[in-house]
Amino acid sequence: ANAIKDFCAGQKLGGALLGQEGAGKTWAAITALSAAAEDISVLPIVVSADNAKKHDDAFDVVVAALKAIGQEQGVRLQSPEEYWRRRLGQWASARAGTSDQPTVLILVDGLDEALKITWPSWLSAVLERRWKGLFRVLLTCREDAWRRSLTLEKSLEDDLERVPVDLFEAPERDHYLSQRGSDVG
Repeated sequence: ANAIKDFCAGQKLGGALLGQEGAGKTWAAITALSAAAEDISVLPIVVSADNAKKHDDAFDVVVAALKAIGQEQGVRLQSPEEYWRRRLGQWASARAGTSDQPTVLILVDGLDEALKITWPSWLSAVLERRWKGLFRVLLTCREDAWRRSLTLEKSLEDDLERVPVDLFEAPERDHYLSQRGSDVG
């Protein structure tokens, strides 16, 4: 948990939660995202591997998510995709020399569930220098799939914090579930 908090508080643009199936990668990521979102300047966006398949790249999924959030809140725009693309560009431009601009924290859950996606190029759309750190990504993936199938370009690899997620011990799992109102009986 501390390693994930360190990533969220740090400067690296990417974090990868790696571990075995059932180790709690998604729970850990959602918990970290929720804690990070307590800061009003952090905008969390959660993307499942299945949803990622429906979009050309990470930037497109962010625009689609912002459009959906706006519509859910009753915001009616004539051209919402164009609006959000422009707004994201404005946020990135405003980042020069200031730290009070928003950060879009994108959780992509289950990279191992969509190995046909070329993840490095899919992710690179939000990790390009022109965004000036506006976007940060948190990834979950089974460790064996990461080693076998996912190769990131050197530039992405250098800006990625790897966070191992070990299996929950029974008391740790029970504590986590009971804090969230689940009967662990």
